[in-house]
Amino acid sequence: MYTWIRGSDTKKGVVLLQNRLDEALEACMNVVKDSFALRKGEVFLTVVHSDHDGEIAELFSACANSLGASASTVKIVGGGYNQEPDKAVIAAMGKADVVLALCPIGKTKAEAKARQGGARILHAPFLKRDILIRLMKADVDSIMRKAKTFEEKLAAAKRFRMASDIGTDFEVDISGKRAFTNDGTAREKGKGDIIPPAQVGIAPVKGTGNGVIVADGCVRPGGVVANPVVLEVKDGFIVRFSGGSEAKLVENYVKSFGDKATFACPAHIGPGMNPKAILSDSLLEAERVEGHITVGIGKNDDIIDGDISANGHTDVTLTTPDVFLDDEKVIEKGKLLI
Repeated sequence: MYTWIRGSDTKKGVVLLQNRLDEALEACMNVVKDSFALRKGEVFLTVVHSDHDGEIAELFSACANSLGASASTVKIVGGGYNQEPDKAVIAAMGKADVVLALCPIGKTKAEAKARQGGARILHAPFLKRDILIRLMKADVDSIMRKAKTFEEKLAAAKRFRMASDIGTDFEVDISGKRAFTNDGTAREKGKGDIIPPAQVGIAPVKGTGNGVIVADGCVRPGGVVANPVVLEVKDGFIVRFSGGSEAKLVENYVKSFGDKATFACPAHIGPGMNPKAILSDSLLEAERVEGHITVGIGKNDDIIDGDISANGHTDVTLTTPDVFLDDEKVIEKGKLLI
């Protein structure tokens, strides 16, 4: 986004814009150096979408080039979430050591093939400059301490239960399942993750989710909801969507994949951990709001202990739930208690 500056505000405005650019470059450099551990001579590829401002891709490429990598960008034109890219993009991904995906290809065969070939991949679909700056300013060490504590509690529990004043009343079996933390790093061959950090999750036991989920945060498609999206879940599948135009939008999206498995719920479940994140139309950010819960729908066989093979996937978030792991309350009205 560009800001028009006039009259006596010109000098102040130019300084402000330069400061934001400097902050963005610093955040991009932190990702390239620390999150990727990029090395001299490596091939750094950014994959962008035609609907996304390409400025941030240029900043990442500049940082990669300054470290002695060979940086380039490819663009996907059209298509929806997690649709397979064209052959040219697939070929470029196959030759890269490091891939930054600023487009939604996280659950594609192309992404899986690139990682199998050793590529290190970080995902940040439609990442905006201001979101990157804000979330990367968080104290990562503090985030990860809390995240690992919550991850351990998730892995040790048998039941995940949540309730809210607006109607959420839901429970699912998580016994024997491994939890995971999206820590925002991809330093080893074949590793994939998401930036900015962090989010904790678990793929529950398939077919055990029952109850009502009232998503009052952000949904895809749609963004921040004016009317909460209500999901009625029976034996691990959504049997009814309600709540207005946003609910219909999500329902039609799930139906568009044409298979029952995409109605599976939850594909994954867990809280955001970034205290700098705020509720916004960017699901990438909304999923990271500390204490907010993300509920995945559909495919999950690309995450730890996931066993749902589906044509599609989406997510919704809850802002004020109470969450219990077995009998321990770990989140109260969207605030972490750990």
